[in-house]
Amino acid sequence: MPATNGTSRHFAGIGPSTSRLTRRLLVPLVWLAIATVGCTRDVKPTGPPPSPELERQPSLYRLEPGDEIEIRVLGIEELNDKVIVRPDGKISVPLLDDVPAAGHTAEELSEAISRGLSTQYARPAVTVIIRNFANLNVYVGGEVDRPGIIRLEHRMTVATAVFRAGGYLNTARTSNVIVVRDAGGKPLLQAVDLEAVLEGEQPDLPLRAHDIVFVPKSKVAELNLFFEQYVRRVIPADLSGAITYNFVSGAGR
Repeated sequence: MPATNGTSRHFAGIGPSTSRLTRRLLVPLVWLAIATVGCTRDVKPTGPPPSPELERQPSLYRLEPGDEIEIRVLGIEELNDKVIVRPDGKISVPLLDDVPAAGHTAEELSEAISRGLSTQYARPAVTVIIRNFANLNVYVGGEVDRPGIIRLEHRMTVATAVFRAGGYLNTARTSNVIVVRDAGGKPLLQAVDLEAVLEGEQPDLPLRAHDIVFVPKSKVAELNLFFEQYVRRVIPADLSGAITYNFVSGAGR
């Protein structure tokens, strides 16, 4: 649902927040600004959509201090636990001494815990699931109620991020939400039809660390802004009040 706050927000208003952005997040912000300034047509992807197979490989991520993980041991519920990687990079595991976690993938940590428990259990099947990331964020801007930095959560998608930012405004062009991703030093712009996602007509896009989600203005909102800035302000007041205009349906949202 759109946010109840009808105040229009736009990407250019990030000003004071810029000092909080990491270097990896700031570069895509510049890309997005360049790509959207003066653009009146829907953004098209600059490359192929992210590989679904690649999106399903959280094991490629290496744990950092502050990450929250869940440990599951098949058939041994008393060993199941949720822990946070300590500042020293280790975690506490029942029946084991401190186990190094930072710098390891979830799969590597699973194997290490399994080896440690194998002295007391026969072939323990251990699974490590990353629930929350400590230092990984995404930025949501444009026509949302609370634009800014959002902590990347487990399996966060474009729709989830937009609603974490308070939902989209009634001035949003939800059919063409833009995701900017750093693809090896080059910007990858992926257009997402949020309307179709919410209707269940197409799958949502999983987000990665430092992605930027930008919800552009609708064509109606752009026309309203243009009319206010470039028409009413440059003609006599006694004439501007009499000017009206119609937005032609079908010209774009």
